Amino acid sequence: MLLIVTDHELQRVAIGRFLADERLPVISVEVWPRSVRRDGNPQAICLDENLVEHRRELCPQALHRARLLKAKLEHSRAILIATRSSDEGHVHARDIAQCLEGVAVPIFRIELQGLSHSALMRSFARESWSQNFDVLAHKGDARRIIYHAINRTYVAGGLVAGPLSTHILSSIQQDPLPVKMLEWSN
Repeated sequence: MLLIVTDHELQRVAIGRFLADERLPVISVEVWPRSVRRDGNPQAICLDENLVEHRRELCPQALHRARLLKAKLEHSRAILIATRSSDEGHVHARDIAQCLEGVAVPIFRIELQGLSHSALMRSFARESWSQNFDVLAHKGDARRIIYHAINRTYVAGGLVAGPLSTHILSSIQQDPLPVKMLEWSN
């Protein structure tokens, strides 16, 4: 029997429906917290001289969810982490796998190609299961580190700036935008 972990309620519902239609033996389909890492901590990313991250701080919800999942593993033959096929999805899958480190059950990654029946059929095909968590997560890690560096540079009064908004902020600083009041009529 399989234990499925995903990171969104819509994915949980679609996967649950798909697995029931296919009559696959599943213990449960669980939703993981949206973020494994603790947000808002300026020291959340610690890099060594080779730009390798050596410390991560986990959010309490992720640690709690890991304890609950470990309690369900007695009858499971595998854990499948099903997240989107994107840099963010790769990082999230790797972080979930790290939270579950030490369990005796093998952990696999499934890249969700979509939520239609045919897309889930391709995603859950046994040959698409992977244990290659770290390699796929490197791009997402690099993006997160760069975003963090940008945010530490362009933060004003607690307002965090992402990559797109930093361009806007820097242009506003050089040439402030005129502010106009708009009125809407019914």
